[in-house]
Amino acid sequence: MLVLDAHQDCLRRVLDRGDDLGERIPGTHGDLNVWKKGGCNIVWFSAWIDPRRYPDELAVRRVNNLLGALNQQLRLHPDELVSCVTAADCRAAAAAGKIAALRAIEGGIGINNDISLIEKFRRMGVRRMNLTWRGNLDWAGSSQACPGYDRKPHKEKGLSDFGKQVVREMNRVGMVVDLSHCSDSTFYDAIAVSTKPVICSHSNCRAMAPHVRNITDEMLRKLAEKDGVIGVNFYTEYVKGGGLKERFGAPDLEKVLDLIDHMVKVAGIDHVGIGSDWDGGITPVKGLEDASKLPDLFAGMRKRGYSEEDIRKFAGENFLRVIEANER
Repeated sequence: MLVLDAHQDCLRRVLDRGDDLGERIPGTHGDLNVWKKGGCNIVWFSAWIDPRRYPDELAVRRVNNLLGALNQQLRLHPDELVSCVTAADCRAAAAAGKIAALRAIEGGIGINNDISLIEKFRRMGVRRMNLTWRGNLDWAGSSQACPGYDRKPHKEKGLSDFGKQVVREMNRVGMVVDLSHCSDSTFYDAIAVSTKPVICSHSNCRAMAPHVRNITDEMLRKLAEKDGVIGVNFYTEYVKGGGLKERFGAPDLEKVLDLIDHMVKVAGIDHVGIGSDWDGGITPVKGLEDASKLPDLFAGMRKRGYSEEDIRKFAGENFLRVIEANER
């Protein structure tokens, strides 16, 4: 089975601390060992830019350095990790018993208002970009403020004319538009502009877990209409609900399964996948502490009546379909 994690954040520790993905380091969530143990054979690596530390041209340099850190890992582990650009590449790598490595940029600040960098990064293998992280950009609104960078209100800011050009250029070059972290207005603007399926790589549903980083049922339906996919996020803060149940302990695997059930009910099984957010400075829910626990997630889905075909779609095929649609 193809298992694709659409949002893995380990590159920053690889670059900043010198971590080797071939080593098991306590307190981390993803590496070659746990991916293999958990059956995760496709990893979408995120090059995350903190705008407080890397503004303007420093953001571009940060993206290049993070991608370079992944390239170094590919050179260090050629028998286990392979660079991939297309869905076919990923399938071939998995069939050969290797882990497919896809590239992503988390935060449109990484292009520093230079639309030509979209094609440049695409030629470097980047297959998706989150339009925002925390904090508004000149051209796109975020779901959250970023103290130290931007404290402005975020709910009503959508895409500027330049932001719409960014979406069109991403469509043109085959870079998937990722709407996790975006404001509601940016989400709807991007859905309207994009001619290709879009994703929310690591978000949950607001109806079950009230948080501004999660999306509404209406947004879920719009995502499905676009033939897009949402990746369920394992971060405790984005899994929490507001009911009595959560008062007696931290959310766990069962709560994640509740979220999946709701998202599937609203959007359909073809539009939900995995976007763990592991190594993104998060506390994962109990039962999904790292990538080795993924078989437990699938076992929980089976207990709830999901078919093997349903699980196959959820595990990887849905995101691969979006990648393929953005290749054309």
